[in-house]
Amino acid sequence: MYPSRSQYKTAVKNRLFPAKENGGYDFVPIKHNDDIILSAGGNATVFKVQDVDYNIYAVKLFTDFVEDRFERLKKISNYLQNIALPFFVNFEFVDKLIYVDMPNQSEEECYFPGVVMQRIEAPTLEIKLKELVEKKDIKAIRIITEKFKRLSIDLLKSNIGHGDLKLSNILVNDNLELFLID
Repeated sequence: MYPSRSQYKTAVKNRLFPAKENGGYDFVPIKHNDDIILSAGGNATVFKVQDVDYNIYAVKLFTDFVEDRFERLKKISNYLQNIALPFFVNFEFVDKLIYVDMPNQSEEECYFPGVVMQRIEAPTLEIKLKELVEKKDIKAIRIITEKFKRLSIDLLKSNIGHGDLKLSNILVNDNLELFLID
């Protein structure tokens, strides 16, 4: 049984990142209007956090069991660390990233895995394209088109399938660089 979003939120708020078990990770949640910044997806919640050196990260914590998820994440993380493609967001799967006090579970069962990744502050491709269309910025749209073409070719050459490639899983920064997430 996995923690609920609110249980994770409490654990993040209380900084229950066991550095000894998780390889040294310790994060402080980032807040907006005194509330922890998070986004909730299908079977995970992503928290915006910072480390002691004020580096910003996204921490993804899972709320449901998915067969072979963690084995896949470990393999993907290892594979991507050996490929130098500029559109991937660095991430690491951590077996015991956070401790969440769960009723009727042993202490060992209260450690939960997660993903620590670089946080990219940028709009999705969908939002960026709408903005550029409204501005009638044909040049920027062409640049993004070429970069998406290059990204697609690089994925094919590297034998990589994203699995959920959609407008909301592609971020575009101010320099019109593309980043794949999720």
